[in-house]
Amino acid sequence: MKELQETILKKTINEIYPWNILVVLINAMFSAAIVLILLVILEYEVKPLLITIVVVVSIGWISIRDLYRVKKNTKQLYKQHDYIIEKKPYATLHLPIFGKVGVRQQLKNATLFFIEDRLFMEAYKKDAKNKEITESRTVKQGKDFIIHEYQENDKHQYVTYKATLMETDYEFNVVNIPEVISMIEKSKGVKEE
Repeated sequence: MKELQETILKKTINEIYPWNILVVLINAMFSAAIVLILLVILEYEVKPLLITIVVVVSIGWISIRDLYRVKKNTKQLYKQHDYIIEKKPYATLHLPIFGKVGVRQQLKNATLFFIEDRLFMEAYKKDAKNKEITESRTVKQGKDFIIHEYQENDKHQYVTYKATLMETDYEFNVVNIPEVISMIEKSKGVKEE
């Protein structure tokens, strides 16, 4: 289970915010072009040295920004994981969930976990100032948390689940690992005790 847990965490990190050099270069060139256009509008003399400086600074800035985002999301993911391990030491598997916000995936303030073959959702409340988890609520799959169906995304990297949480439609994504999907699907058949 430990190997599976590490695979889930690594794949989730890559899905939430993959660092891609091509995306960094495209964003940097776009930023550099905007700066250079502004310089032309402000009637600065644009020389090759200035162009080089603007491009290099743009690449550096975008790289640092993106690496910071990766680090921040990784830290948040592991905070959730550590919180579950501490609060529910008998949990057998932790499944981070995420959703699409604009064009990017973002970690949700909730997570799934298994205790034996039972599936639970842990919803977090965070301190607005330092982003620490201050409290949480556990919901057992059953009357208050029902998973209806799932659909793989086009690239088969993650699956989107449609569920009902406290009588409200709720959609979330998990990484597409057949063993995990199978465990979630089997948990739907487990009767409440």
